Amino acid sequence: MKNFLFTLCVRFFVAFSGLVVFVISSKLYGAEGRGVIGFGSSIVSLFGLLLSFNLGRSFLFEAKSNENLKQKLLPKYLAIHYLLIIAGIFISGMFWYLNANARVIIDSKAMMAFLILVPFYVWSVNGNSIYATLNKTTKQDFIIFLQRVVLVSAMLLIFKLNTKDIRVFLFIYALVLCFGTITEMGLLGSPLKGFYPDL
Repeated sequence: MKNFLFTLCVRFFVAFSGLVVFVISSKLYGAEGRGVIGFGSSIVSLFGLLLSFNLGRSFLFEAKSNENLKQKLLPKYLAIHYLLIIAGIFISGMFWYLNANARVIIDSKAMMAFLILVPFYVWSVNGNSIYATLNKTTKQDFIIFLQRVVLVSAMLLIFKLNTKDIRVFLFIYALVLCFGTITEMGLLGSPLKGFYPDL
């Protein structure tokens, strides 16, 4: 029951942090800035979500009742995720480069920030299922909670400093989410070593 309540609180805080990001970005950068954020996010989220291939559900189906199989399959699934992230970054970058309208709306530095978000979108579809299969959802929730606390704190600092350069906003936003995602993946283990730690 305690774990369930903690998960519920984390989900509410995730929603709250999204609201904070929206309000602060709207106040600092207006409708035009929100348009840039929305358009750039839609590019990387589209390709990130498509490339996720719903691997989390596949892992859940294959390994939910077999501990040995979990330890055998997890490194392979992690390795696939890293490859998909690289593919997502490349495809999103090429889409931006080959789309004249996209290059008008988003400059190259802003696009680099958006590309940092690709790991977050690829992993967001699959992370919950993989952690659930390993019975480690509380550990994942703790990581997500810390990530969102850092995100809200960073957004409030940006607002207090009245940072008008949207690229600074984008890089901080993207780096916080990306670091949280890589932490989630990294704490499960290494695709090279073939194990995951007992956290």
